[in-house]
Amino acid sequence: MTTGKIRSLIMCVGAAALLTACTDGPPQSGVPDITLAQVQPINLNVSRIEVVDKYVPPMKSPNYDHMFRQPPLTVTHSLINKQLVAGGPEKVLRVIVDDASVIRTDLSAPDGFFSSLTPHPSERYHARVAIRFEMVNADAPDVVLAHAEVSSDREKTIYDDASPADRDAAFLDLDEGLVSDLSSGFSTVVKRTFGTVN
Repeated sequence: MTTGKIRSLIMCVGAAALLTACTDGPPQSGVPDITLAQVQPINLNVSRIEVVDKYVPPMKSPNYDHMFRQPPLTVTHSLINKQLVAGGPEKVLRVIVDDASVIRTDLSAPDGFFSSLTPHPSERYHARVAIRFEMVNADAPDVVLAHAEVSSDREKTIYDDASPADRDAAFLDLDEGLVSDLSSGFSTVVKRTFGTVN
Protein backbone atom coordinates (compact mmCIF):
# COMPACT_ATOMS: atom_id res chain seq x y z
CA MET A 1 0.00 0.00 0.00
CA THR A 2 1.40 3.42 -0.94
CA THR A 3 1.89 6.28 1.49
CA GLY A 4 -0.91 8.27 -0.18
CA LYS A 5 -3.38 5.41 0.21
CA ILE A 6 -2.40 4.95 3.87
CA ARG A 7 -3.06 8.64 4.58
CA SER A 8 -6.44 8.48 2.83
CA LEU A 9 -7.44 5.44 4.88
CA ILE A 10 -6.47 7.12 8.16
CA MET A 11 -8.47 10.22 7.25
CA CYS A 12 -11.56 8.12 6.39
CA VAL A 13 -11.34 6.16 9.64
CA GLY A 14 -10.94 9.40 11.64
CA ALA A 15 -13.96 10.95 9.95
CA ALA A 16 -16.07 7.88 10.67
CA ALA A 17 -15.07 7.92 14.34
CA LEU A 18 -15.95 11.63 14.60
CA LEU A 19 -19.35 11.02 13.00
CA THR A 20 -20.09 8.22 15.45
CA ALA A 21 -19.13 10.39 18.41
CA CYS A 22 -21.40 13.20 17.21
CA THR A 23 -24.44 11.01 16.63
CA ASP A 24 -24.29 8.90 19.78
CA GLY A 25 -25.70 11.73 21.94
CA PRO A 26 -25.49 12.00 25.74
CA PRO A 27 -25.52 8.79 27.79
CA GLN A 28 -28.97 7.65 28.90
CA SER A 29 -29.71 6.88 32.54
CA GLY A 30 -32.03 4.00 31.70
CA VAL A 31 -35.00 5.65 33.46
CA PRO A 32 -38.08 5.38 31.21
CA ASP A 33 -40.12 8.35 30.08
CA ILE A 34 -43.50 8.92 31.69
CA THR A 35 -46.43 7.27 29.94
CA LEU A 36 -50.13 8.16 29.95
CA ALA A 37 -51.41 4.70 29.09
CA GLN A 38 -53.66 4.68 32.16
CA VAL A 39 -55.37 7.99 31.31
CA GLN A 40 -58.94 7.73 29.99
CA PRO A 41 -60.30 10.53 27.74
CA ILE A 42 -63.15 12.74 29.00
CA ASN A 43 -65.59 13.97 26.35
CA LEU A 44 -66.40 17.45 27.62
CA ASN A 45 -69.52 19.35 26.59
CA VAL A 46 -67.59 22.02 24.65
CA SER A 47 -66.84 22.33 20.95
CA ARG A 48 -63.25 23.54 21.26
CA ILE A 49 -60.41 23.46 23.78
CA GLU A 50 -57.76 26.18 23.77
CA VAL A 51 -54.57 25.82 25.81
CA VAL A 52 -52.98 29.08 26.98
CA ASP A 53 -49.52 29.10 28.56
CA LYS A 54 -49.24 31.89 31.10
CA TYR A 55 -46.20 30.19 32.62
CA VAL A 56 -42.91 30.81 30.81
CA PRO A 57 -39.92 28.84 32.15
CA PRO A 58 -37.29 31.32 33.46
CA MET A 59 -34.48 28.94 32.39
CA LYS A 60 -32.36 29.94 35.39
CA SER A 61 -31.88 29.23 39.09
CA PRO A 62 -33.71 28.65 41.37
CA ASN A 63 -35.99 27.14 38.70
CA TYR A 64 -34.98 23.69 37.61
CA ASP A 65 -37.87 22.52 35.42
CA HIS A 66 -35.90 23.19 32.22
CA MET A 67 -33.36 20.57 33.36
CA PHE A 68 -35.93 17.77 33.50
CA ARG A 69 -35.88 15.19 30.73
CA GLN A 70 -39.65 15.76 30.64
CA PRO A 71 -40.44 19.21 32.08
CA PRO A 72 -43.78 19.52 33.93
CA LEU A 73 -45.07 21.95 31.28
CA THR A 74 -44.50 19.35 28.54
CA VAL A 75 -46.08 16.58 30.61
CA THR A 76 -49.06 18.82 31.42
CA HIS A 77 -49.64 19.55 27.73
CA SER A 78 -49.54 15.83 26.94
CA LEU A 79 -52.05 15.08 29.70
CA ILE A 80 -54.44 17.83 28.57
CA ASN A 81 -54.28 16.68 24.96
CA LYS A 82 -54.98 13.08 25.85
CA GLN A 83 -57.55 13.38 28.65
CA LEU A 84 -59.62 16.42 27.68
CA VAL A 85 -61.62 15.97 24.47
CA ALA A 86 -64.02 18.50 22.94
CA GLY A 87 -67.20 16.55 22.21
CA GLY A 88 -70.01 19.12 22.47
CA PRO A 89 -71.82 21.27 19.90
CA GLU A 90 -70.84 24.69 21.26
CA LYS A 91 -68.83 26.70 23.80
CA VAL A 92 -65.06 27.06 24.12
CA LEU A 93 -63.00 25.83 27.06
CA ARG A 94 -59.84 27.81 27.81
CA VAL A 95 -57.22 25.80 29.69
CA ILE A 96 -54.79 28.28 31.22
CA VAL A 97 -51.52 26.94 32.63
CA ASP A 98 -50.50 29.49 35.27
CA ASP A 99 -47.61 27.51 36.76
CA ALA A 100 -45.53 24.47 35.82
CA SER A 101 -42.38 25.14 37.79
CA VAL A 102 -39.80 23.19 39.72
CA ILE A 103 -37.84 25.14 42.35
CA ARG A 104 -34.54 23.78 43.64
CA THR A 105 -33.37 24.57 47.16
CA ASP A 106 -29.87 23.65 48.31
CA LEU A 107 -29.83 22.20 51.80
CA SER A 108 -27.11 22.84 54.36
CA ALA A 109 -24.80 19.97 55.22
CA PRO A 110 -25.00 18.76 58.83
CA ASP A 111 -22.23 19.78 61.21
CA GLY A 112 -19.69 17.40 62.67
CA PHE A 113 -16.82 15.25 61.41
CA PHE A 114 -18.86 12.07 61.03
CA SER A 115 -21.52 13.84 58.98
CA SER A 116 -19.16 13.78 56.00
CA LEU A 117 -18.94 10.01 56.18
CA THR A 118 -22.62 9.32 55.57
CA PRO A 119 -25.00 10.52 52.82
CA HIS A 120 -27.20 13.47 53.73
CA PRO A 121 -30.01 15.42 52.03
CA SER A 122 -28.46 18.05 49.77
CA GLU A 123 -31.24 19.32 47.49
CA ARG A 124 -35.00 19.76 47.67
CA TYR A 125 -37.19 20.08 44.56
CA HIS A 126 -40.68 21.55 44.78
CA ALA A 127 -42.83 20.98 41.69
CA ARG A 128 -46.09 22.83 41.13
CA VAL A 129 -48.65 22.89 38.33
CA ALA A 130 -51.66 25.23 38.51
CA ILE A 131 -54.34 25.29 35.81
CA ARG A 132 -57.46 27.46 35.38
CA PHE A 133 -60.42 26.50 33.22
CA GLU A 134 -62.81 29.04 31.70
CA MET A 135 -65.81 28.23 29.53
CA VAL A 136 -66.91 30.98 27.15
CA ASN A 137 -68.98 31.53 24.03
CA ALA A 138 -66.88 31.83 20.88
CA ASP A 139 -68.56 35.14 20.02
CA ALA A 140 -68.16 36.56 23.56
CA PRO A 141 -64.75 35.37 24.83
CA ASP A 142 -64.58 37.95 27.63
CA VAL A 143 -67.69 36.63 29.39
CA VAL A 144 -66.78 33.61 31.52
CA LEU A 145 -69.77 31.28 31.87
CA ALA A 146 -68.11 28.76 34.20
CA HIS A 147 -64.70 28.28 35.71
CA ALA A 148 -62.67 25.77 37.69
CA GLU A 149 -59.14 25.32 39.04
CA VAL A 150 -56.92 22.27 39.41
CA SER A 151 -53.44 22.24 40.94
CA SER A 152 -50.78 19.88 42.22
CA ASP A 153 -47.77 20.32 44.50
CA ARG A 154 -45.13 17.63 44.86
CA GLU A 155 -41.76 17.63 46.62
CA LYS A 156 -38.66 15.45 46.47
CA THR A 157 -35.41 15.48 48.46
CA ILE A 158 -32.20 14.13 46.93
CA TYR A 159 -29.11 12.96 48.81
CA ASP A 160 -25.58 14.16 48.08
CA ASP A 161 -24.48 10.75 46.78
CA ALA A 162 -27.27 10.52 44.19
CA SER A 163 -26.21 9.32 40.75
CA PRO A 164 -27.56 10.81 37.48
CA ALA A 165 -29.90 7.81 37.28
CA ASP A 166 -31.11 8.49 40.84
CA ARG A 167 -31.88 12.07 39.88
CA ASP A 168 -33.75 11.08 36.74
CA ALA A 169 -35.77 8.57 38.77
CA ALA A 170 -36.63 11.26 41.35
CA PHE A 171 -37.69 13.70 38.63
CA LEU A 172 -39.78 10.99 36.96
CA ASP A 173 -41.47 10.36 40.30
CA LEU A 174 -42.29 14.08 40.57
CA ASP A 175 -43.77 14.08 37.06
CA GLU A 176 -45.84 10.98 37.78
CA GLY A 177 -47.17 12.53 40.99
CA LEU A 178 -48.18 15.70 39.17
CA VAL A 179 -49.92 13.70 36.44
CA SER A 180 -51.80 11.61 38.99
CA ASP A 181 -53.07 14.67 40.87
CA LEU A 182 -54.02 16.62 37.74
CA SER A 183 -55.72 13.66 36.10
CA SER A 184 -57.77 13.11 39.24
CA GLY A 185 -58.77 16.79 39.20
CA PHE A 186 -59.78 16.56 35.53
CA SER A 187 -61.93 13.50 36.30
CA THR A 188 -63.74 15.19 39.18
CA VAL A 189 -63.66 19.00 39.22
CA VAL A 190 -63.45 19.63 35.47
CA LYS A 191 -65.90 16.88 34.56
CA ARG A 192 -68.45 18.06 37.13
CA THR A 193 -68.12 21.75 36.24
CA PHE A 194 -68.36 21.58 32.45
CA GLY A 195 -70.29 18.37 31.88
CA THR A 196 -69.71 15.55 29.45
CA VAL A 197 -71.30 14.05 26.35
CA ASN A 198 -71.51 10.43 25.29
